[in-house]
Amino acid sequence: MCEKRLLRIEEVMQIIPYSKSKIYELIRNGRLKAACPNGPGKKPIFVIKESIEKYIEEITVDPDDWKDPELARAQIQRRIISKGRNGHRQESS
Repeated sequence: MCEKRLLRIEEVMQIIPYSKSKIYELIRNGRLKAACPNGPGKKPIFVIKESIEKYIEEITVDPDDWKDPELARAQIQRRIISKGRNGHRQESS
């Protein structure tokens, strides 16, 4: 059996959890490729499955590149708290 290559907008929304308007925006911006059997911009509009896979690869972020420290794999720095000579707390990393 042949795998489906053209997907309806609703089917795309099941793969990429975006709203319809966001999917159409991605099509307009060229991030997703569309097929329009009745001419450019005329319905029905199908999204080429291959372009969905490419888009997902484009937005995939390596864990080492995360800016959010809760998501990053960077080593957690330990904070060492000790009392200095005068009995005051000092922190170092």
